[in-house]
Amino acid sequence: MMNCVSWNCRGLGNSTKSEAVNDLIRMASPNVLMLQETKIDEESLLSISSKSWKLNVGKAVSSRGTAGGIATLWNGSDIILENSLKSQHWIFTQLCHIPSKKVYCLFNLYVLVNLKEKRECWNSLAAFLDANSFSNLIIAGDLNLILNAKEKVGGVYGRDSMLNWVDNFILKWEMIDFKPKRGKFTWSNNRLGAANISARLDHFLVQSSLLADKKFISSSILPNITSDHKPILLQIENEEDLGPIPFRFSPLWKDRDGFMSTVILAWAIPVVGSPNYV
Repeated sequence: MMNCVSWNCRGLGNSTKSEAVNDLIRMASPNVLMLQETKIDEESLLSISSKSWKLNVGKAVSSRGTAGGIATLWNGSDIILENSLKSQHWIFTQLCHIPSKKVYCLFNLYVLVNLKEKRECWNSLAAFLDANSFSNLIIAGDLNLILNAKEKVGGVYGRDSMLNWVDNFILKWEMIDFKPKRGKFTWSNNRLGAANISARLDHFLVQSSLLADKKFISSSILPNITSDHKPILLQIENEEDLGPIPFRFSPLWKDRDGFMSTVILAWAIPVVGSPNYV
């Protein structure tokens, strides 16, 4: 099994937050931990990780003043880094999970609320993917985006101007937004009664091809620890081998160019044999 945890920690500049990360590691046993809004510089974060946490290898991007900062950390005993790239808005790591010998391409995103920053983040990510041939994509982090109006309660819902762009990105790369099997909202303004606003801003987007590779994938929202964001957990494990992989259909396929003509041509091919075979 491979466990990935993503958490907007809202700063790591004090011992309380560092201990909270320790608690999270003990609770979720992540192979990979992706942090957003660390609010500290790259060197300090990697130093804390190597001294205090079991995740002793990683990549980080420094905050800009007291804002931002991201880090992807892992345990070098069961994860090998094959490739990486950092930008102001995301960290790309191509990681080999030693026990399963599976290679995953992880993107740790922290998307700021500002529309200009949102565009820069998604455009740079799309350009990088267009220029490379990656598979087994996993995109995680604080997207600062409500993908579905039902994933917010309280306040006023306003459709984000980037939503159509992100929807098209998800469709193009055949990503699935893994809805948590436990929990619903990842962020809250921590107010009581009618003043409370809660939403799912933190996501795991997983390329649909991973589901066809005899992988069982699930997501959960973990208990809140010292932040207005809750950590989210993605678990990937091998399915029980029950023989040949059955036919599977992804609803994303029907929106791809040429899908219907491919189906029509396939059904037009004559098949000879018993009714069961046909």
